[in-house]
Amino acid sequence: MHNRSVVSELRTMAKGVAAARASGDGEMAVRVARAYASALDKAVKYGVIHANRANRGKRRLASMVFSQATARV
Repeated sequence: MHNRSVVSELRTMAKGVAAARASGDGEMAVRVARAYASALDKAVKYGVIHANRANRGKRRLASMVFSQATARV
């Protein structure tokens, strides 16, 4: 039951990253992205998700958020 709630929270955080990115606030998007990456790492540490899934998520996150942050500068 705990694993399901952690995965659900990860999905919710991913939606928050997308919302922050869509709002155009680069600083907020980076803050939310870092929190999401940390949550992915914690989920791996406790065995909730596989390490490759977390790495894939962080890679996609970086390409999505940080490319926008550099484009706005």
